[in-house]
Amino acid sequence: MLYHAALLFVATTMASPQATIISPILFNPPTQLTHLQQDPLPVSVRFEKQINQKMLDELTNLGARIRTLPSGKPVVLGNIASITIPKMQLGKLESVRGIVRVESSIPTMYEQPLYETARQIQADQLWWPGKNRTGNMGEGITIADIESAWDIFHPDYFNPDAGYVTARDSNGDGVITDGDEIDLDGDGQFESKLSLLESGLEAGFQPDLDWLYVDENEDNKRNYGGPSVTDLTPAFGEPIFIGDDINKDGVISDGEKLVRLGTSKVKAIYDGTTLYKRGENLSRYPRDFIQENIDWNFMSHGTGAAGIAVAGWPGLRRHTGIAPA
Repeated sequence: MLYHAALLFVATTMASPQATIISPILFNPPTQLTHLQQDPLPVSVRFEKQINQKMLDELTNLGARIRTLPSGKPVVLGNIASITIPKMQLGKLESVRGIVRVESSIPTMYEQPLYETARQIQADQLWWPGKNRTGNMGEGITIADIESAWDIFHPDYFNPDAGYVTARDSNGDGVITDGDEIDLDGDGQFESKLSLLESGLEAGFQPDLDWLYVDENEDNKRNYGGPSVTDLTPAFGEPIFIGDDINKDGVISDGEKLVRLGTSKVKAIYDGTTLYKRGENLSRYPRDFIQENIDWNFMSHGTGAAGIAVAGWPGLRRHTGIAPA
């Protein structure tokens, strides 16, 4: 119901004589939207009626260039045309009869969706302990995602439920990061060295973006799956951790600990041939396909879509899905 209401509102606003014809962002674009700094500016022009040659000629007379396909055919769909126009001529589009809206022809996005989505729909108000709500982070709910392939071994698809571990600042720089050591088995001995698994979003170890792991076979990558791994193996592979940055200063220090990732959030996955189920054979999902033969154009959408639903964990990860439990 909300979806249809939103569509009706947009349609009514666009048809109103009081509507703004030219999107205001085109006149004063934020610096991070580099495509809006171009001159001529790529825009889409929406008319009230289906576009004919006379309409295109009016645009051309203002200095606009109608964008064309390799065949030479103008990029026109129904009542929308794609053009480029010098910025100094942009305002004159309001004088062209029949135009109801001018917008950027390239989608404008200010921030990555998971930064704000949960807050905007008020999901974060339900997450925190003490709310006394059953299932406030999606506990017990199964989500069916009919999707392209996705990477079930991604760290954000594991729960932070394999316990806290204590780390030692081996090099004395005051923070815990790669090269430092942890007491993995809790015997008081710091026997395992940490390596960095970066998200690629920011340089260095960011506790809410990156991970630390134990490179047990010293091959400089975090391994998962394999003959010795079962569904009881935490995170289906080499030990991997997220930082509990309690004071939110961007580093792990002053007694702050690491949290080991444990059980999978994935209940089951069917690849078209085999059904892999958590607790039975989920860890046997073909890791070689993920690690070596992966087509990320095919894999990335499924991984991202599932992430919007369930990735990460509140308070520990910057990017957190709507129902992380």
